[in-house]
Amino acid sequence: MKKSILALISILMTVIIYEWISAHFNFEYNVFSDKFNLLSFCIDIGIWVIIFVPVHLIVEKAIFRKG
Repeated sequence: MKKSILALISILMTVIIYEWISAHFNFEYNVFSDKFNLLSFCIDIGIWVIIFVPVHLIVEKAIFRKG
């Protein structure tokens, strides 16, 4: 149960932060509707991963802390 909550919270927080960063830097790329562009795709996935990893680790520490 905790792992599914961990995944849900991590994904939701990542989406919120990703949308804020994308809006802040005026970066809009949709893989499904825009013409495929390798550079934009790599930037999109890179930003997602750079945000998700620390968010996941922080949420994991908060949920699975002992005490």
